[in-house]
Amino acid sequence: MQADGKIVVAGTLLAANASGKGIVLLRYNADGTLDTSFGGTGIVTQAIGTGSDTAAAALALQPAVLPTDVKIIVAGHALTNTNTDIVLLRYNLDGTPDLTFGGTGLVTTVLSSNAAALAIRVQPADGKIVAAGSVGKFSDFSMDAVLLRYNADGTLDATFGVGGIVQTDIGSGNNFANSIVLQPDGNIVVAGHANVNFSANTSDVALLRYNPDGSLDTSFGTLTSGKVITDLGGFDNAFSVALQADLKIVVSGNTSFAGSGTSATVLRYNANGTLDTGFGSAGLVATSATGPGTIASGNAVLVQADGSIVVAGYD
Repeated sequence: MQADGKIVVAGTLLAANASGKGIVLLRYNADGTLDTSFGGTGIVTQAIGTGSDTAAAALALQPAVLPTDVKIIVAGHALTNTNTDIVLLRYNLDGTPDLTFGGTGLVTTVLSSNAAALAIRVQPADGKIVAAGSVGKFSDFSMDAVLLRYNADGTLDATFGVGGIVQTDIGSGNNFANSIVLQPDGNIVVAGHANVNFSANTSDVALLRYNPDGSLDTSFGTLTSGKVITDLGGFDNAFSVALQADLKIVVSGNTSFAGSGTSATVLRYNANGTLDTGFGSAGLVATSATGPGTIASGNAVLVQADGSIVVAGYD
Protein backbone atom coordinates (compact mmCIF):
# COMPACT_ATOMS: atom_id res chain seq x y z
CA MET A 1 0.00 0.00 0.00
CA GLN A 2 1.28 3.41 -0.97
CA ALA A 3 1.29 6.33 1.44
CA ASP A 4 -1.74 7.78 -0.39
CA GLY A 5 -3.76 4.60 0.21
CA LYS A 6 -3.47 3.24 -3.31
CA ILE A 7 -2.94 -0.52 -3.52
CA VAL A 8 -0.32 -2.12 -5.78
CA VAL A 9 -0.54 -5.81 -6.75
CA ALA A 10 1.92 -7.94 -8.72
CA GLY A 11 1.05 -11.21 -10.39
CA THR A 12 1.67 -13.56 -13.29
CA LEU A 13 0.00 -13.71 -16.70
CA LEU A 14 -0.75 -17.30 -17.61
CA ALA A 15 -0.91 -18.93 -21.02
CA ALA A 16 -3.65 -21.42 -21.89
CA ASN A 17 -1.46 -24.28 -20.64
CA ALA A 18 -1.00 -22.43 -17.29
CA SER A 19 2.68 -21.65 -17.89
CA GLY A 20 3.74 -18.17 -16.90
CA LYS A 21 4.18 -15.88 -19.89
CA GLY A 22 4.57 -12.48 -18.29
CA ILE A 23 4.40 -10.27 -15.23
CA VAL A 24 1.42 -8.04 -14.52
CA LEU A 25 1.25 -5.05 -12.18
CA LEU A 26 -2.03 -3.44 -11.12
CA ARG A 27 -2.86 -0.41 -9.04
CA TYR A 28 -6.16 0.26 -7.35
CA ASN A 29 -7.56 3.40 -5.80
CA ALA A 30 -8.44 3.25 -2.11
CA ASP A 31 -12.07 2.44 -3.05
CA GLY A 32 -11.02 -0.64 -5.07
CA THR A 33 -11.40 0.82 -8.56
CA LEU A 34 -8.49 0.52 -10.98
CA ASP A 35 -6.29 3.63 -10.98
CA THR A 36 -6.22 4.76 -14.62
CA SER A 37 -3.32 7.13 -13.91
CA PHE A 38 -1.17 4.00 -13.68
CA GLY A 39 -0.20 2.77 -17.15
CA GLY A 40 -3.35 4.36 -18.64
CA THR A 41 -5.67 1.57 -17.49
CA GLY A 42 -4.43 0.64 -14.03
CA ILE A 43 -2.70 -2.41 -15.52
CA VAL A 44 0.92 -2.79 -16.70
CA THR A 45 2.22 -5.99 -18.29
CA GLN A 46 5.76 -7.11 -19.03
CA ALA A 47 6.94 -10.06 -21.14
CA ILE A 48 10.47 -11.32 -20.42
CA GLY A 49 12.75 -13.76 -22.20
CA THR A 50 11.10 -16.59 -24.11
CA GLY A 51 7.77 -15.90 -22.41
CA SER A 52 7.21 -19.55 -21.53
CA ASP A 53 8.19 -19.56 -17.85
CA THR A 54 7.86 -16.15 -16.21
CA ALA A 55 6.42 -15.40 -12.79
CA ALA A 56 6.21 -12.60 -10.25
CA ALA A 57 6.71 -13.65 -6.65
CA ALA A 58 7.30 -10.53 -4.55
CA LEU A 59 6.75 -6.77 -4.54
CA ALA A 60 8.12 -3.86 -2.54
CA LEU A 61 7.99 -0.07 -2.50
CA GLN A 62 11.39 1.61 -2.59
CA PRO A 63 11.18 4.77 -0.46
CA ALA A 64 12.68 8.06 -1.53
CA VAL A 65 13.32 11.49 -0.08
CA LEU A 66 10.25 12.86 -1.87
CA PRO A 67 6.96 10.87 -1.93
CA THR A 68 6.77 11.41 -5.70
CA ASP A 69 10.08 9.55 -6.15
CA VAL A 70 8.88 6.27 -4.64
CA LYS A 71 9.56 3.29 -6.93
CA ILE A 72 7.75 -0.03 -7.30
CA ILE A 73 9.95 -3.14 -7.45
CA VAL A 74 8.82 -6.59 -8.57
CA ALA A 75 10.91 -9.75 -8.22
CA GLY A 76 10.47 -13.15 -9.82
CA HIS A 77 12.00 -15.30 -12.52
CA ALA A 78 11.99 -15.73 -16.28
CA LEU A 79 13.21 -18.32 -18.74
CA THR A 80 15.72 -16.35 -20.80
CA ASN A 81 17.71 -19.19 -22.38
CA THR A 82 17.86 -22.74 -21.06
CA ASN A 83 17.53 -21.85 -17.37
CA THR A 84 15.23 -19.64 -15.38
CA ASP A 85 16.96 -16.50 -14.12
CA ILE A 86 16.17 -14.06 -11.32
CA VAL A 87 14.53 -10.88 -12.56
CA LEU A 88 13.88 -7.56 -10.84
CA LEU A 89 11.78 -4.85 -12.43
CA ARG A 90 11.40 -1.28 -11.21
CA TYR A 91 8.62 1.10 -12.15
CA ASN A 92 7.91 4.77 -11.64
CA LEU A 93 4.70 5.68 -9.86
CA ASP A 94 2.96 6.25 -13.20
CA GLY A 95 3.64 2.64 -14.26
CA THR A 96 6.45 3.38 -16.71
CA PRO A 97 9.72 1.42 -16.42
CA ASP A 98 12.38 3.22 -14.37
CA LEU A 99 15.20 3.54 -16.90
CA THR A 100 17.71 4.40 -14.15
CA PHE A 101 17.38 0.79 -12.97
CA GLY A 102 19.57 -1.46 -15.11
CA GLY A 103 19.14 0.89 -18.09
CA THR A 104 15.74 -0.52 -19.08
CA GLY A 105 13.91 -0.98 -15.79
CA LEU A 106 14.76 -4.70 -15.84
CA VAL A 107 17.69 -6.45 -14.14
CA THR A 108 18.36 -10.12 -14.89
CA THR A 109 20.72 -12.16 -12.70
CA VAL A 110 22.04 -15.39 -14.18
CA LEU A 111 23.25 -17.98 -11.66
CA SER A 112 24.80 -21.43 -12.09
CA SER A 113 21.45 -23.19 -12.55
CA ASN A 114 17.73 -22.53 -12.48
CA ALA A 115 17.04 -19.66 -10.10
CA ALA A 116 14.05 -17.74 -8.82
CA ALA A 117 13.49 -14.81 -6.47
CA LEU A 118 10.71 -15.49 -3.98
CA ALA A 119 11.03 -12.51 -1.63
CA ILE A 120 12.43 -8.98 -1.58
CA ARG A 121 12.95 -6.23 0.99
CA VAL A 122 14.37 -2.74 0.64
CA GLN A 123 16.85 -1.59 3.27
CA PRO A 124 15.43 1.67 4.64
CA ALA A 125 18.78 3.34 5.34
CA ASP A 126 20.34 3.09 1.89
CA GLY A 127 17.68 1.77 -0.52
CA LYS A 128 19.61 -1.42 -1.25
CA ILE A 129 17.43 -4.32 -2.33
CA VAL A 130 17.69 -7.74 -0.68
CA ALA A 131 16.25 -10.69 -2.62
CA ALA A 132 15.92 -14.31 -1.53
CA GLY A 133 14.98 -17.46 -3.37
CA SER A 134 16.43 -20.68 -4.69
CA VAL A 135 19.02 -21.92 -7.15
CA GLY A 136 19.50 -25.43 -8.49
CA LYS A 137 17.47 -28.26 -10.00
CA PHE A 138 14.63 -29.82 -8.07
CA SER A 139 14.99 -33.08 -9.99
CA ASP A 140 18.46 -33.84 -8.64
CA PHE A 141 17.97 -32.38 -5.12
CA SER A 142 20.57 -29.68 -5.74
CA MET A 143 18.48 -26.64 -4.84
CA ASP A 144 20.00 -24.25 -2.30
CA ALA A 145 18.75 -21.07 -0.70
CA VAL A 146 20.16 -17.96 -2.33
CA LEU A 147 20.37 -14.40 -1.02
CA LEU A 148 21.33 -11.43 -3.18
CA ARG A 149 21.77 -7.75 -2.51
CA TYR A 150 21.54 -5.03 -5.12
CA ASN A 151 22.51 -1.40 -5.00
CA ALA A 152 19.71 1.10 -5.53
CA ASP A 153 20.57 1.31 -9.24
CA GLY A 154 20.15 -2.45 -9.77
CA THR A 155 23.81 -3.46 -9.82
CA LEU A 156 24.84 -6.29 -7.52
CA ASP A 157 26.37 -5.07 -4.25
CA ALA A 158 29.99 -6.28 -4.27
CA THR A 159 30.27 -5.75 -0.48
CA PHE A 160 27.72 -8.52 0.11
CA GLY A 161 28.75 -12.17 -0.03
CA VAL A 162 30.64 -12.99 -3.22
CA GLY A 163 29.81 -10.34 -5.79
CA GLY A 164 26.48 -9.65 -4.15
CA ILE A 165 25.41 -13.30 -3.92
CA VAL A 166 25.26 -15.78 -1.02
CA GLN A 167 24.32 -19.41 -1.69
CA THR A 168 23.45 -21.52 1.37
CA ASP A 169 23.09 -25.30 1.49
CA ILE A 170 20.74 -25.65 4.45
CA GLY A 171 20.34 -29.41 4.49
CA SER A 172 19.98 -32.52 2.33
CA GLY A 173 17.35 -32.52 -0.38
CA ASN A 174 16.10 -29.26 -1.86
CA ASN A 175 16.17 -26.00 0.09
CA PHE A 176 14.26 -22.75 -0.39
CA ALA A 177 14.34 -19.21 0.98
CA ASN A 178 10.76 -17.92 0.92
CA SER A 179 10.59 -14.79 3.07
CA ILE A 180 12.82 -12.03 4.44
CA VAL A 181 12.68 -9.69 7.40
CA LEU A 182 15.27 -7.00 8.13
CA GLN A 183 16.39 -6.42 11.71
CA PRO A 184 17.12 -2.89 13.00
CA ASP A 185 20.83 -3.78 13.37
CA GLY A 186 21.10 -4.63 9.66
CA ASN A 187 20.98 -8.40 10.09
CA ILE A 188 18.80 -10.31 7.64
CA VAL A 189 16.48 -13.14 8.74
CA VAL A 190 15.30 -15.60 6.10
CA ALA A 191 12.62 -18.28 6.47
CA GLY A 192 12.03 -21.23 4.16
CA HIS A 193 12.25 -25.00 3.77
CA ALA A 194 15.07 -27.48 4.21
CA ASN A 195 15.48 -31.16 3.38
CA VAL A 196 12.61 -31.13 0.87
CA ASN A 197 12.15 -34.58 -0.65
CA PHE A 198 8.68 -35.62 -1.82
CA SER A 199 9.69 -39.26 -2.23
CA ALA A 200 10.87 -39.46 1.38
CA ASN A 201 8.03 -37.14 2.54
CA THR A 202 10.50 -34.86 4.32
CA SER A 203 10.55 -31.09 4.66
CA ASP A 204 11.55 -28.96 7.65
CA VAL A 205 11.14 -25.34 8.64
CA ALA A 206 14.38 -23.43 8.06
CA LEU A 207 15.39 -20.13 9.63
CA LEU A 208 18.68 -18.40 8.81
CA ARG A 209 20.24 -15.16 9.93
CA TYR A 210 22.90 -13.27 8.01
CA ASN A 211 25.16 -10.42 9.04
CA PRO A 212 24.98 -7.21 6.96
CA ASP A 213 27.92 -8.42 4.86
CA GLY A 214 26.14 -11.65 3.90
CA SER A 215 27.99 -14.00 6.23
CA LEU A 216 25.91 -16.31 8.38
CA ASP A 217 25.45 -15.04 11.95
CA THR A 218 27.03 -17.80 14.03
CA SER A 219 25.45 -16.44 17.23
CA PHE A 220 22.06 -17.54 15.86
CA GLY A 221 20.82 -21.01 16.78
CA THR A 222 22.37 -23.69 18.93
CA LEU A 223 24.88 -25.08 16.40
CA THR A 224 26.78 -21.80 15.83
CA SER A 225 25.98 -22.09 12.12
CA GLY A 226 23.48 -19.30 11.63
CA LYS A 227 20.92 -21.94 10.65
CA VAL A 228 17.96 -23.23 12.65
CA ILE A 229 16.15 -26.33 11.35
CA THR A 230 12.83 -27.23 12.99
CA ASP A 231 11.32 -30.67 12.34
CA LEU A 232 7.69 -30.70 13.46
CA GLY A 233 7.31 -34.38 12.67
CA GLY A 234 5.64 -33.99 9.30
CA PHE A 235 6.12 -32.32 5.93
CA ASP A 236 6.85 -28.87 7.34
CA ASN A 237 7.07 -25.58 5.46
CA ALA A 238 7.73 -21.92 6.29
CA PHE A 239 6.29 -19.30 3.96
CA SER A 240 6.50 -16.01 5.85
CA VAL A 241 8.48 -14.35 8.63
CA ALA A 242 7.89 -11.22 10.74
CA LEU A 243 9.73 -9.48 13.57
CA GLN A 244 8.29 -8.39 16.89
CA ALA A 245 9.36 -5.20 18.64
CA ASP A 246 11.34 -7.32 21.14
CA LEU A 247 13.15 -8.96 18.16
CA LYS A 248 11.41 -12.30 18.60
CA ILE A 249 10.83 -13.94 15.22
CA VAL A 250 7.42 -15.18 14.09
CA VAL A 251 7.15 -17.71 11.26
CA SER A 252 4.01 -19.01 9.55
CA GLY A 253 3.56 -22.03 7.32
CA ASN A 254 2.08 -25.49 7.53
CA THR A 255 2.75 -29.05 8.58
CA SER A 256 1.23 -32.38 7.61
CA PHE A 257 0.96 -34.76 10.52
CA ALA A 258 0.47 -38.39 9.59
CA GLY A 259 -3.19 -39.18 8.91
CA SER A 260 -4.53 -35.78 9.97
CA GLY A 261 -4.13 -33.61 6.90
CA THR A 262 -2.23 -30.32 6.84
CA SER A 263 -2.40 -27.74 9.63
CA ALA A 264 -1.64 -24.04 9.47
CA THR A 265 1.28 -23.34 11.80
CA VAL A 266 2.82 -20.39 13.59
CA LEU A 267 6.15 -20.66 15.39
CA ARG A 268 7.87 -18.08 17.51
CA TYR A 269 11.60 -17.98 18.10
CA ASN A 270 13.62 -16.00 20.59
CA ALA A 271 16.07 -13.46 19.20
CA ASN A 272 18.88 -16.05 19.47
CA GLY A 273 17.04 -18.58 17.29
CA THR A 274 15.76 -20.91 20.00
CA LEU A 275 12.05 -21.72 20.06
CA ASP A 276 10.07 -19.53 22.47
CA THR A 277 8.55 -22.11 24.80
CA GLY A 278 6.18 -19.48 26.23
CA PHE A 279 4.35 -19.33 22.90
CA GLY A 280 1.63 -21.92 22.22
CA SER A 281 2.89 -25.45 22.82
CA ALA A 282 6.69 -25.29 23.08
CA GLY A 283 6.81 -22.45 20.57
CA LEU A 284 4.24 -23.82 18.11
CA VAL A 285 0.58 -23.14 17.37
CA ALA A 286 -0.99 -25.57 14.86
CA THR A 287 -4.53 -25.02 13.57
CA SER A 288 -6.19 -27.89 11.72
CA ALA A 289 -8.39 -27.33 8.70
CA THR A 290 -12.02 -26.62 9.63
CA GLY A 291 -13.45 -28.51 6.67
CA PRO A 292 -14.78 -29.78 4.45
CA GLY A 293 -11.19 -30.21 3.27
CA THR A 294 -8.25 -31.35 5.37
CA ILE A 295 -5.60 -28.92 4.15
CA ALA A 296 -4.76 -25.59 5.81
CA SER A 297 -1.80 -23.26 5.57
CA GLY A 298 -0.53 -19.96 6.97
CA ASN A 299 1.05 -18.24 3.96
CA ALA A 300 1.61 -14.72 5.31
CA VAL A 301 2.19 -13.31 8.78
CA LEU A 302 2.49 -9.83 10.26
CA VAL A 303 2.81 -8.44 13.76
CA GLN A 304 0.50 -5.55 14.68
CA ALA A 305 1.60 -2.54 16.70
CA ASP A 306 -0.04 -4.01 19.81
CA GLY A 307 1.91 -7.28 19.39
CA SER A 308 -0.99 -9.31 18.01
CA ILE A 309 -0.11 -11.74 15.25
CA VAL A 310 -2.20 -11.90 12.08
CA VAL A 311 -1.90 -14.84 9.69
CA ALA A 312 -3.45 -15.18 6.22
CA GLY A 313 -3.62 -18.35 4.19
CA TYR A 314 -6.12 -20.96 3.15
CA ASP A 315 -8.31 -23.64 4.68
